[in-house]
Amino acid sequence: MDMQYMAYWLNGNGTQNLLEPDLPLQDVKVTREMNGLGRLTASLAPEWGKTTAFSGRPVIQEWATAIYVEIAGDCFDGFIVSETEDDNDKLTIDAVGFIGYGEGQPWPDRNQHFNQANVRVDSIIQKIWEKVQRFTTSNIGLDVSTPGGSAWPRVGNPVWDEVPVPKNPGKIGVANPGNQPKAPSYPTSGTAAAKKKKYAADRKAYEARLKTWKSKKAAYDKAKKAYEDRVRQHKQDSDTRKRMIEDAKFKMNYWSTHDLLSTFQQLAQETGFSYRVDHTRSGNEHTHVLRCAPGRLGVRRTQFRFIEGENVYSIPKVTHQGDEKVTSAVVLGNGEGSKMKWLQKSRSAGGSYGLRRARVFADKTLTRTAQLDARAKEVLNAYSDPIDIEEFVVIDHGLAPIRTFDVGDEIELQTLSRRAGNFKRWVTIRSITLDPEKNQMSVKVVPVDQE
Repeated sequence: MDMQYMAYWLNGNGTQNLLEPDLPLQDVKVTREMNGLGRLTASLAPEWGKTTAFSGRPVIQEWATAIYVEIAGDCFDGFIVSETEDDNDKLTIDAVGFIGYGEGQPWPDRNQHFNQANVRVDSIIQKIWEKVQRFTTSNIGLDVSTPGGSAWPRVGNPVWDEVPVPKNPGKIGVANPGNQPKAPSYPTSGTAAAKKKKYAADRKAYEARLKTWKSKKAAYDKAKKAYEDRVRQHKQDSDTRKRMIEDAKFKMNYWSTHDLLSTFQQLAQETGFSYRVDHTRSGNEHTHVLRCAPGRLGVRRTQFRFIEGENVYSIPKVTHQGDEKVTSAVVLGNGEGSKMKWLQKSRSAGGSYGLRRARVFADKTLTRTAQLDARAKEVLNAYSDPIDIEEFVVIDHGLAPIRTFDVGDEIELQTLSRRAGNFKRWVTIRSITLDPEKNQMSVKVVPVDQE
């Protein structure tokens, strides 16, 4: 492979300056990843640890030097030096892909918080990388591309089936009977017999009124209590609804968001989008684009094949992981004991599908039902008929010439006939690793239906 390594100084304002157009790296291993950081490891002669170039700046400097890997003049990938080690015999370099810069970077604004409901994932992605590059000293020139429009899922919503809907408590519905009737007083005029007779009549009428009043009062008290219960329930449901809606909002802020890369990666895992970083060069300038997609990230390469024995140089070991098979996934999230968040998803089992296989997956970091649901779907996809395909070596061949495929692309893999390992299946390229000293490329793939 015609490899070239170009070193640039990142100025932190989105610009860069050429330091070395042909860095003599040795012991090189380059990995380009989909849904990962990517990595470059290499070594240099020890004097490169003190070598300077543009404006007296060191050629190799942690979190300042970018190294671009080119194959026959085409930019394969770009990395930022994150760690070096000098043992006198050689200078060892460890570099991460551009989005690795976001690792450990906190939300930068104290007076501005992100707190939104029903928000589209692509707008969160844009906000995350805007904040990573918020300052004129932290801008690595990374653009973000999130095509897909309405295909992007939304987050920041509660599970509405679990959110109470307050009912109007209405009115008491029964008239207040007023004060209790007063008991009659004994007459003071008339004969004793007349007074006695009148009092008896007044008392009888009073007792009738009192009986009616008590009946109405009991009905009123019962209706009033029911009304007060409805009012309390309305307030409780209103408060619970408000809390659940607020808790479900997607939040980023200075007191809880301390690693923006982790936030980005968790969002990708929760919502299932894919991503990779593409670099292109024009003269001494590079463009860097973080490409994110809600569905397929790359292209289905129908014109190319990976065929064992032709362009697949090593024999890919294919393992059918029966012990790992799952048809019913129980996901446990945040909480303790019976208060743990719980969700179960299943797919067809029994009969022609074979026996049901259940498994529990516990993760205390899962706090929202959407996260549990996403994990259950991920588990069922990965473990329905789990196949692990060992990383294999691909040679430059007309069946799939190098640089005609990239991470995220789908390509058909065919293996030779052998027991339990013979299959023809579409796979997604998850990573591409270059080993220039061996002049070979290895790829890691996963069946498309396990994505």
